[in-house]
Amino acid sequence: MLNIQIAEHCLESNHIKTLPLRFAQMREDGKIEAKILSERQGRQSVLTYASAGCTTAYISTIVPLSKLTVVDQNLSNLALTSIKLHLLQDAFPSKRLKLLGHLPMDAKMRKRSLQCLFAELELPEEILGTLDYVALNGPDFCGRFEALLPALREHFKIHKKSWQNLLNLDVPAWQARLIGQNSPLKQNLDYALEAVFDHDTCHLLFADTPLARYFAKEKALSTQLSERIYWAFQNFAATSNPYLQQMLAGRYRSLGSEIDCTPWLTMPVRPQDFDLNLVHVQNSLGKALEMQQEASYDLITLSNELDYLEKPDQMKVLAAAAKLLKPGGVLLWRSMIDTPSNLILPNLLTWQKLENLEYQDRAFLNSQVFMAAKSS
Repeated sequence: MLNIQIAEHCLESNHIKTLPLRFAQMREDGKIEAKILSERQGRQSVLTYASAGCTTAYISTIVPLSKLTVVDQNLSNLALTSIKLHLLQDAFPSKRLKLLGHLPMDAKMRKRSLQCLFAELELPEEILGTLDYVALNGPDFCGRFEALLPALREHFKIHKKSWQNLLNLDVPAWQARLIGQNSPLKQNLDYALEAVFDHDTCHLLFADTPLARYFAKEKALSTQLSERIYWAFQNFAATSNPYLQQMLAGRYRSLGSEIDCTPWLTMPVRPQDFDLNLVHVQNSLGKALEMQQEASYDLITLSNELDYLEKPDQMKVLAAAAKLLKPGGVLLWRSMIDTPSNLILPNLLTWQKLENLEYQDRAFLNSQVFMAAKSS
């Protein structure tokens, strides 16, 4: 209840606009990157876009790495990523879950722990937002998107029992029927999404970018979210989808003494034995890639960052990324929107839209996953 009150206060006071993180958790399934890396031999070199750091943290645990380069335009995203990488080598899963806000922790104790962590990593105490706010909620709940979710779940209370029943199911066909078109739950979901994810909210999340303009002119963000949530219920057991549980129920599902959460959170403590390079992008993502050593990466994963760029800039990023890949290296990219198939560099990379279930993203926010391998 406390988190709900805080989030509502943020909306009323416009405090949400001051939060430096748009997303504090990755709304993508790092198991796709894990599958790609697990099929390769030897120590790998990887370049990722930081965002909220969850995918980067998980990648660092899959196979031995020689180099990990993390790029972002927002220093707060790089800070959050470095925090999560540090927690992998310094904190057991239970401590990670408490410190980041997924399990209860006294706010004063969390504040002291965060102050020690920020000092150790030489980070400003306000890098993720006001320290009291971050300590009360946990770093994983101090993004703008996360601050909106309690208000979304408030709308679900009218059908609380039905939502609980739906999230306790493990048969997609049953789930799809329960939240089918014209069902009370689907109507409730659509109303809640329209109320919370309106035009102003879209600008808070995506600023003045092609992605924001897409949601303003082509398809409302609330409609996109409704379609993707419904798709997730159609394709994955709700009980074993931590992304559905965390967004719609507000918490990860408990499995006895364990918690079914995003995979990096429960990985064993692992010392960092690779070269870590955090890159603050001051100009553009394409410029940042051009500064890197050519043909030096086995995997480049860009999250959905290309959605934020104009078409010419997208092409520049793809060209720069292709030059950075080793022969046989893989470039992975997600998209929230229907991306045209002409984003192809035939002389450098051949893209394909992945339909195989192994490449479907349980996190559901992105509607497409693309992958290309550089010729050997």
